Amino acid sequence: MPKDLLTDAKVRTAKPQEKPYKLYDGGGLFLLVKPNASKLWRWKFRISGREGLFAVGSYPELSLAEAREAREHSRKLVGRGINPAHHRKEEKQKNLAATEARKREAEHAFGKLADAWLAEGKSTWAPGTYRGKKARVNRFLRPALASLPIGQVGPKEIRPILERCKQSGSWSAVLTKGDISAVFEYALVRGFVDTNPVPGLRGLVRTPRSESKAALTVAQ
Repeated sequence: MPKDLLTDAKVRTAKPQEKPYKLYDGGGLFLLVKPNASKLWRWKFRISGREGLFAVGSYPELSLAEAREAREHSRKLVGRGINPAHHRKEEKQKNLAATEARKREAEHAFGKLADAWLAEGKSTWAPGTYRGKKARVNRFLRPALASLPIGQVGPKEIRPILERCKQSGSWSAVLTKGDISAVFEYALVRGFVDTNPVPGLRGLVRTPRSESKAALTVAQ
């Protein structure tokens, strides 16, 4: 390491010249000052016997202390045989993929698909049928499943919902189970899920048995 390392003041007050010039900090790190007044951190390294140059960042977005931290982090990567430029590109791609995955999950959230199913069926159902389905979705399904990606909804998530529905009456549980299954079928035909888990809960909810009533007489 050279004795005359950079300081915050040196970095801040470095003036542009007719040609680009470098201010060295040691350990391969230097500040490239360009004629257009931009200041760029660069780190020179060797990996597998070949010299490389890593674009660490720009000043003042990256301070001197942060540039040194980045240098040390990059040095550790090189020590493991990893090119820091390649590593950053791979990390960026992973982050983009993760962001896209989160976006798809949000678009395929159970609540959004339930809303789309209700909107599609509204014109074909009787008004009372639509109101009943919407009420059950809002009361029983939305609190637990609204933000959950439909692909993550399985028997473990559905079972406690149906158990709570039973407390409101057997028909509530039967109808809610049908609503959940219908939302899954809606998602299934659009390729958002591969299976409908509701049939696997067969036996958890039973349709109430209707009782026969004696026929009324004319007088009655």
